[in-house]
Amino acid sequence: MNGPGARTATSLRPLSPAQAAAGATPRVGQPSPLILFGAFDRHNLGDLLLGRIAAELAARLLPGRELRFAGLAVRDLRADGGARVEALAELAAEWKPPRRDTPPPGLLQVGGEILDCSAWEAAVMLLDNAGAARAIALYDHDPAARAAWARHALGVPRGLPYLAAHAALPPGTRSVHTGIGGVGFAALPAALRAEALAELRAAAGVQVR
Repeated sequence: MNGPGARTATSLRPLSPAQAAAGATPRVGQPSPLILFGAFDRHNLGDLLLGRIAAELAARLLPGRELRFAGLAVRDLRADGGARVEALAELAAEWKPPRRDTPPPGLLQVGGEILDCSAWEAAVMLLDNAGAARAIALYDHDPAARAAWARHALGVPRGLPYLAAHAALPPGTRSVHTGIGGVGFAALPAALRAEALAELRAAAGVQVR
């Protein structure tokens, strides 16, 4: 006979990335949201699709759990097949100071080529065509000015902004990276590679593609 603390066969199954980010064991009271973070704050079909797939899988595996989409910018791309996206920095601020009524959220980093996406590239990709052309004409020739403009445009002082900074998340947040990639990772400056590896080490789980 199994005692009250015995593990069942179901509990021995490997956790999905969404379940790992949300926490292996149910919490008493109101469950915390699961934040889906990725580059689905821009008009790119692949990134929009990744967000939708992640949301569908999370809804099946974590029924009833609130899902919130986050990116670097606030966007409403529902008319284009995407989601209503919040800025991760603003979303994380909802738990600062920590909320007593709700445990910290889980964060699922939803794939994409984020390990080699620089702040400059991210900032330009979030602009419309005219804005991107103007930014490239003004800053592309000057690496220092380019980096300064990108930091100002994004409001994030990080070299790889689509890689969620664990230190900027609410205390106790479990973050899991799934399906992430970066074909140009080896060519990045050493400081950016170190930044990426430090974030991956801080995560509760990592899956690369």
